[in-house]
Amino acid sequence: GQASKVQLTDIVTVPSFSAPLTVSPKPLNLRVIPGSWELCSSFATEAECAVRCKWGMRNGTGTCFGLEDAAAGDFLVQQPRVQLIDGLGNHVGIPPGHEVKVSLAEGFFGASGNELQAFLTGTLVQPFNVNGSAQFTDLKISKQGQGYRFVFAMNEGCCQTQGETLGGLTVTSSAIGVYGRVNYLQVSQQPQNDVVGSTANTKATVVLRDVIDNIVVF
Repeated sequence: GQASKVQLTDIVTVPSFSAPLTVSPKPLNLRVIPGSWELCSSFATEAECAVRCKWGMRNGTGTCFGLEDAAAGDFLVQQPRVQLIDGLGNHVGIPPGHEVKVSLAEGFFGASGNELQAFLTGTLVQPFNVNGSAQFTDLKISKQGQGYRFVFAMNEGCCQTQGETLGGLTVTSSAIGVYGRVNYLQVSQQPQNDVVGSTANTKATVVLRDVIDNIVVF
């Protein structure tokens, strides 16, 4: 044993180094972006908004949007993004190989289990990029209703049974409403004949209706 040790010392005269590597802090939580309407509406600048919400234009004015309602069977108006964060709420990067999956939260009135989950379609599992962000792109909810909430969870076994993984991290979105798709417009109040320059009788009311004649509200 001693002879081999001396021989190895004589051979290895130049140290060998690995390629550079990055050691990131372990993520402790997930964040849904956009967040709730109440939270997002409080941000007045695009920089503040981008951390948790989505900046856009409404009636020509820059506005910070929360997770918005959608129409049944259509792609969500805002496709959610999930961000890994540390204990202080800072964004955390991560090496490749981690994914997040989405489902609908139980407790929705009128459906549960497989029946409830069948309402949600699209690519339900998305990978995290190196910045710790996962973007969903094609989610739809097929049945109208109020109070849908998304549950996002790491797509791996929990740390207590699988070693050092990120399993067990979950986050639930704010609630959204899903309305029936507009099928046609109906004039519910017709304008009446009038004289030039008068507006007393020219008012009309138009309502949106779905395929089974229910009024669609947005």
